Amino acid sequence: MVDAEYTYINPALNLLTMSMMLAYNTERTVVLYTYQNYLKHTDMTLRRDNDYISSQGVCFGAKLVRGAYMLSERSRAETLHYPDPVHSTIEDTAKMYGQAVDFMFGRIRQNPESNTVIVATHNEIAIEHAMARMLDYNIAKRGGSIMFAQIFGMGDYITYTLGKEGFLAYKSIPYGSLRDTLPYLSRRAQENRAILQGTRRERELLKAALLDRLWPKIFTKGCI
Repeated sequence: MVDAEYTYINPALNLLTMSMMLAYNTERTVVLYTYQNYLKHTDMTLRRDNDYISSQGVCFGAKLVRGAYMLSERSRAETLHYPDPVHSTIEDTAKMYGQAVDFMFGRIRQNPESNTVIVATHNEIAIEHAMARMLDYNIAKRGGSIMFAQIFGMGDYITYTLGKEGFLAYKSIPYGSLRDTLPYLSRRAQENRAILQGTRRERELLKAALLDRLWPKIFTKGCI
């Protein structure tokens, strides 16, 4: 999975990744490119790339994310006096993410052997939308064309629930020096509201699970 970066780096990453798909995705999806749905042009880029790779007779892979460089992208656009590439509202980002899921799932329904997508999000609404689309399109949970992903230590209850329900899910585990990993994690904690909301929800779920386990034991021992 080739991750996405700042907008001024992404064209080179995109070109490199498309070339790698042509070289290595001949029989199955090995290489995937990341699409940042907080950028206004992502819908066009995703459709363009899928059409091109499909026309070459090789497999296409997409990892769908929201994005983690919102503040720096807006600051750079303001400094260099060009239009802000990021959606104005979180609702616009959510809408485009849903459109990207619908588009890729539609392609998978048509040709499951040649398309793979990773739904990488901590947003419960987006995940529920994806699960519903899989049901609508009759896409097998463990068919291999669709996977879900969350960062290790963030939204763990989402990943575990997906796995329990039979979906393919994995944890992305950042590793390296503190100098490298802390900025990565802080960007996602600060700029992805779903993570912050999910942390509060996860705390509530853990508390409820703890009480559920302790309460029968306390009652059985006659402490109350």
